[in-house]
Amino acid sequence: MRMFLLIVFLFLVACIAFQAYRTYGHIRVARVLVAEAVPFEHGGSEGGKRILMVGDSTGAGVGAGAPEESLAGLVGKKYLGASIVNRSVSGARLLDVIEQLKKNDPKFFDLILVHVGGNDITHFTSHEEFRARLKSVLNLAQGKGTNVLVTSTGNMGTAPLLPPLSRPIFTHRTRKAREIFLAEITHAGNPNVRYTDLFRERDQDPFALQPKVYYAADSFHPSDAGYRDWFHLMSNELDAFAL
Repeated sequence: MRMFLLIVFLFLVACIAFQAYRTYGHIRVARVLVAEAVPFEHGGSEGGKRILMVGDSTGAGVGAGAPEESLAGLVGKKYLGASIVNRSVSGARLLDVIEQLKKNDPKFFDLILVHVGGNDITHFTSHEEFRARLKSVLNLAQGKGTNVLVTSTGNMGTAPLLPPLSRPIFTHRTRKAREIFLAEITHAGNPNVRYTDLFRERDQDPFALQPKVYYAADSFHPSDAGYRDWFHLMSNELDAFAL
């Protein structure tokens, strides 16, 4: 019996060590991707639309093969001639996006894209703080732009970088964050403030079904295919704006 327990113990230690080594390897790759990412921006043409992008690493395009393949880059392809200002920073949470939106701008924006939430989920921002900070983000965005499109993150629990036992926790937190986004944007009561829902259950989520296709090399950020998938979902909301 003691020998059996020892074998089980050693097996568990080996599994934990392997997972820690694997996760550390993904984190090292993620650091490289963050360092290499260049947020897409565009000067635009005279009289063109003015677009502001604020958010975290996915707003900055971490994981994309080129800036043009990021969310901001895909927006630029949709609105040719638009000027795009991108203040997204890797690691940003809702509190950081508040600061991104507080910067002085000489003119109103035609469209503000807000992509945030993933880091609040993984860093366990309380639901109360999450809600209060999101309200501030929405208020600031409405004061700077005619149209506001808010997106958060897909199902965080599908990311292979995260230890398997933690993934149900992050799926639960993503669901809760989604509920807060939906409730607060509905409460805003502004038809020009819209939300793109990127959350899908595992059996319907391409990130879970084909992680090597939709996740970048760090197994955490979207790949080019992942960003195209998200942008496809965003396009329905973008088309609803009179741009």
